[in-house]
Amino acid sequence: MMMKIEQRLLEAQERVKQLERRKALEEKRILEKQRKANTARRMKIGELVEKHFPEVLQFQPKFKNTDNDLEFATLDNFLAVFASDKEVVEQIKAQANVK
Repeated sequence: MMMKIEQRLLEAQERVKQLERRKALEEKRILEKQRKANTARRMKIGELVEKHFPEVLQFQPKFKNTDNDLEFATLDNFLAVFASDKEVVEQIKAQANVK
């Protein structure tokens, strides 16, 4: 009798572990799907910005142990100023028929 209870307890614990593993795998799959969607969105936004502002091609990322923030500081400052002027942004949206 005691063996059956212990066996059932072990089986229940194993089922809990399996469910936890499945849940972790599902969460990982969801996060990976979101990461891929974010990457695709960023790529498309980058392509559009590059298309309409080809001068951004002057900024070259550094692939060694250097600080890319310095390389892109000018562009970051430009975008920050542009984004902070809500009136200009709204005028451009109106001209482009963007809501």
